Amino acid sequence: MFLTPKGDNLSSEEKIIGFLKLRGYEVKEIEEKKEGNYRLIKAQKDGEETIFVIRSYDAQKVIGTALVRGLKEVMDEKEASKGFLVGGKRSTPKAREIASDSNIELIVDYPILNIFDHYLVPKHEKAEPEEYNKILEKYNIKKDDLPRIRVSDPAIKAIGVKAGDIVKIVRNSKTAGETIIYRYVVEDSAQ
Repeated sequence: MFLTPKGDNLSSEEKIIGFLKLRGYEVKEIEEKKEGNYRLIKAQKDGEETIFVIRSYDAQKVIGTALVRGLKEVMDEKEASKGFLVGGKRSTPKAREIASDSNIELIVDYPILNIFDHYLVPKHEKAEPEEYNKILEKYNIKKDDLPRIRVSDPAIKAIGVKAGDIVKIVRNSKTAGETIIYRYVVEDSAQ
């Protein structure tokens, strides 16, 4: 998905490592599979260590509440702060709700490559409050007055921002030079 052009041959571990790198984490340690079908990854960002639990499923499986609750139990047992469920063809609405409440990210039916490797996809990053507050003050607007981008957008999923955040998009053009655009991240149901 993110590290190499191997396509479908990438393991769920490699996919998650790619996600973590996009989000600014440095992977420190990977614990091999133990009694369950999961892996622990210890990563560091801004000097703070975080433990992630990854569990993979067959691409044809529907991700339901039992799978999400099972991962949450492993997270609690291993004192992990975030979980990733990778695979499946779709997830149920209740599973998505429980995952959101449990700090579990469902990576279901996601592209196999790093979308930021394509020359037409601009750089996306979470904007810091100090940065976007200057823009809001300058134009006398509120966050929700900015153009919107849905939380289900592949670039937004890749960088791991949530609804309510502001995203900074940097586009480079031969004619216009560097252009910076701010967007307000909204839920899929928001218009």
